[in-house]
Amino acid sequence: MIQQEDATKRSGRSPRTTKATLQLAAILLLALALRFYRLGAQSLWNDEGTTVQLVGADLGTITRLAASDIHPPLYYYALHFWVAIFGTSEFAARSLSALLGTVLVALVYLLGRRLYGSRTGLLAAFVTALAPFQVYYSQEARMYILATMLGAVSTFLLVTILDAEGKDDARKGERKAWYLPIAYVLVTSAALYTHYLAFSLLLAQNLCWILVIGHSLWRTGQLKGKVVLRRLAFWAAMQIAIVGLYCPWLLMTWEQLGRWPAVSEPFGFIWMLQRTLLVFGLGVTVEISTTTGAIAAGFGLLAILGAMYGVLRGDRDGMKGSLVAWSYCSVPVLVLYILSRQRPLWNPKFLLLASPGFYILVAHGAPAVTSLVSRFSRRAVSIALTSVLLFVILASGLSLHNLYHDPRYARDDYRGIVRYIEATAGPNDAIIINAPSQIETVAHYYRGDLPMYPLPRHRPLRRDETEAELQDIAARHERVFAILWATDQSDQDRFIEGWLDAHTYKALDEWHGNVRLAVYAVPQEPPTEITYPLDAVLGDSIRLLGYALPSAEVRAGDVLQLTLFWEATQPILRRYKVFVHVLDGEGQLVSQRDSEPGGGARLTNTWQPGETVLDNYGVLIPLDARAGEYQVKIGMYHIKDSTRLPITLGGQAVGDYLLLDPVIVR
Repeated sequence: MIQQEDATKRSGRSPRTTKATLQLAAILLLALALRFYRLGAQSLWNDEGTTVQLVGADLGTITRLAASDIHPPLYYYALHFWVAIFGTSEFAARSLSALLGTVLVALVYLLGRRLYGSRTGLLAAFVTALAPFQVYYSQEARMYILATMLGAVSTFLLVTILDAEGKDDARKGERKAWYLPIAYVLVTSAALYTHYLAFSLLLAQNLCWILVIGHSLWRTGQLKGKVVLRRLAFWAAMQIAIVGLYCPWLLMTWEQLGRWPAVSEPFGFIWMLQRTLLVFGLGVTVEISTTTGAIAAGFGLLAILGAMYGVLRGDRDGMKGSLVAWSYCSVPVLVLYILSRQRPLWNPKFLLLASPGFYILVAHGAPAVTSLVSRFSRRAVSIALTSVLLFVILASGLSLHNLYHDPRYARDDYRGIVRYIEATAGPNDAIIINAPSQIETVAHYYRGDLPMYPLPRHRPLRRDETEAELQDIAARHERVFAILWATDQSDQDRFIEGWLDAHTYKALDEWHGNVRLAVYAVPQEPPTEITYPLDAVLGDSIRLLGYALPSAEVRAGDVLQLTLFWEATQPILRRYKVFVHVLDGEGQLVSQRDSEPGGGARLTNTWQPGETVLDNYGVLIPLDARAGEYQVKIGMYHIKDSTRLPITLGGQAVGDYLLLDPVIVR
């Protein structure tokens, strides 16, 4: 026993320290596993694809292009060297962020331990390791997790400097660590060179310094001119150094920063606070509901208890910890709100910088809860702590499951879109990309020879030029694959889609995350007259005058082209969708196209009585469709409840659908 105690003394490690080290190692392994799990399962989305293409350039080009973008260049520099070693696959490009996210967990432990002690540090690391918000952006090839990690290092250095400043200068023989201010200046500058909003952390740190140093000087009775001036000069020198290091970049990009666009609709403070708690607690892979709102409120309550517990304990360290952690998580949020008064900037990723402070407060809320119940029994303390841990685990698990496995929360699937194009496109087809910034992402995946047209060429869209180019594209290609993203910004009036809907046959319109793939078949000569007359009445206000088939024969893998000619007999108050079903010889559905008329551009409640509405539909015939005769079935149904309109033909009721003349599949 004596020998064991001697060995412990020689090693400098107590059993408690060894246990904490093992617990931290387990937490870091958990963080690493969660961040690398299915890391390459999803496609690079648009911003990631643009990033990966950008970092393939030389450093000078990266600097020049970053200066004209809305992000500083440091992350691009780091990823430039990373992909040069590991490649540009989804896994390789994202693995840098996954590693940085794991390092961030360790930093949260160090910061939490310095502020509140080892137990809070471990709990904070555990909460951060599981946090869906952190995991999501640790699996993205973008700069946000690097900026957050550098912000955590900067804050840790700030607290270390505050601890040194708080010591009694009268203690002789004790020197301040000269490297701490230098490290703080360099790391904080690096954070600013990673993301512009990192300046909000600098504001938070200045607030921390004022509150902590001011309280310390007041408490010790040293709130005198010389002492205050010396402390101010020391802090101001560091801030001036940071600004000096950042000025060259600001001078280069100031004009671009003035053009930073709004990225969201206007919002209020209470709305932002609710969404912030939801994002901090459950990330971005849950729906807003009563349940998720209650869970978010639970995280918020733990954070408030953590902040109050640090203050109410009455000790100096608890007070300082709460001031630092609360400033860390609240100031960036307030800055985002203030900036959004002029140009709304709501986007959850901008809150990532503040999240470590929030998780430290949540972790410190656990001892606050156990302290409240400690008066009852030890068993109550154990139950309370277990309940808090289970709450964090179950809440995080819900969102993490959605992140990994629910397609509703998958990133935009450019990889799937390109695979579909490569599998189905012919040599005379083309690709239209409605947002030119998508070209880099599409080009990252596409290795074929189809021409790509970025439309519109200008913002705002120039109608005459765009229409002339669309006409030229339609004249030279048989099919058009349109990759549509952020259409409200690039083509607010849907001019491009409207032109294609009117002059071609849309055969497919599918969402792949937040990006759409639409496939259009281009007719040799768009029909303008009815070739198959009808006199069908749908409901009590819609007539189907007839239809046109450019060809009654179609090859498997091609698009059946159908034009319907509608007329409103009286004003139509409701919106209806048209369905076009293709059935094989056994009556089985082989393909279909459901859409509001005109591809969504000619809504039924906008039709004028007596007006003839030409309505084009393309139905993609599967590649494995057997040769033979096929039936085409059409009808209309209400957009909300899917109730089909009854149909009369020649005064006779025929049900809720019409069978057109058969077509032949070759």
